[in-house]
Amino acid sequence: LDAVAAQELRAQHDDLKSRVAELRGFFDVDAKRRELAKLEKQAAEPDFWNDQEKAQKVLQQRSRLERDRKS
Repeated sequence: LDAVAAQELRAQHDDLKSRVAELRGFFDVDAKRRELAKLEKQAAEPDFWNDQEKAQKVLQQRSRLERDRKS
């Protein structure tokens, strides 16, 4: 595996871990609030946009959590 492929696999792994955690906590409101606070903290970091792909995923996940919270 070259470095790019390994990085892509890590990103996919992180994304899948995040999705599994989200599914486990689907009905756990407190967990959703904690996750949302964590994502908002990440988005406020000064170097947040240095990795645009990761930043986009964070914002997408935050949007999903906000949407779930409203429904």
